[in-house]
Amino acid sequence: MSRVKTEVNFSDIVGKCIRRVYAKTQDNPIEYLVFECTDGTEYHMYHEQDCCEYVYLNDITEGYQDILTNATVLDAYASSNREDDPDTYGTHTWTFYRLATDKGVVVLRWYGSSNGYYSEDVSFYIRPTPSEE
Repeated sequence: MSRVKTEVNFSDIVGKCIRRVYAKTQDNPIEYLVFECTDGTEYHMYHEQDCCEYVYLNDITEGYQDILTNATVLDAYASSNREDDPDTYGTHTWTFYRLATDKGVVVLRWYGSSNGYYSEDVSFYIRPTPSEE
């Protein structure tokens, strides 16, 4: 049986110990991140691309692998800024995700653009441990 992913709040990762974080695809820029926790839980962060939009990880704190690997998440929150583009009738959204761990702070900056009709949001899903299925 495959494990089902459920969308959750970004703050749901607080209290978890991250074993490792990696890009699920080797695309550049990155469009899909996985946070594996020591209890077997996985969190997936990505945007399902559609027709007239593009969302990707634009920037991440240097050394993020060292800060997140084998680290306990103490705080996690997101904030975003959306702007209309009068020249193209589209929109641009910057979403910042901040993870504070016992080893430091990591900021992930996602960028999304679209024709204004499609979503530019990043989704955060949990894939539970096999014992929770």
